[in-house]
Amino acid sequence: GLASLGLAMSSGVALQVLFRILQGAGFALNGTCSISLAVEYMPKDRVGEGIGYISLTNILATSLGPTVGLAIGRRYSYDMAIAAAGVIVLAAALMMCFFRYEGSGNKERESFLAVVKRMRFRDLFAGELLVLTLFVAAFSFSNSLISNYLPITCDSKGINNYSLYFTINAVVMIVSRPLAGKLSDTKGLAFIL
Repeated sequence: GLASLGLAMSSGVALQVLFRILQGAGFALNGTCSISLAVEYMPKDRVGEGIGYISLTNILATSLGPTVGLAIGRRYSYDMAIAAAGVIVLAAALMMCFFRYEGSGNKERESFLAVVKRMRFRDLFAGELLVLTLFVAAFSFSNSLISNYLPITCDSKGINNYSLYFTINAVVMIVSRPLAGKLSDTKGLAFIL
C-alpha cells in the first residue's frame, strides 16, 4: 500500500523504480502468506482444490483491477488510480490487524501482529522450493509485463478494447484453476506441470 502511494506521488524514474520493487516484494509476500494461512484451514486431502478456489480471488482481482484502474486513470489520472489501489491495500492491512489466528499447533489464539513479531528472517525462505519459486517468478514476471505494458502499447498504436484481454484471461483461469486443483489432489503436481 505504501509502495502504491509512493508511486502515485513520485515523479522521478529512480523513485518509481524503487517503489515498484517494493510493491513487487509486497506482492510476493502477500501471495505466500495468504496461501499459507489458508492451507491451515483446508482438509489435507483437498489442498490443491482449496488453493485453486482461493486463487480465483486473485484472478478476479487481476482481471477487474486493470479495467477499473484504467477507468479511474482515464477519468481522473493514473496517479489517482495508483493511489486508490494503495489506500485499498492499506485498509485491508489495517483490518488484518484485528483478525485472530488459530493455526495448527497453537493452543491459544494469537493476533496477527503477535505472529509477525515472532517471525525470523529465515522463516521467510524455504530452499527446497527454489525451483518452483523460479518457475512462479518467471510466470509472474511475464504476466506483469503484459499487464503493465499492454495498455501503453495499445494506446500508442490506437488499439481499442484491449481490456477484453484481461476478461478472456480471467475466464480461462476461472475455468482451469479449480480443475487443475482437483487434478493436483488426485494425480499430483507433476501431472499438472
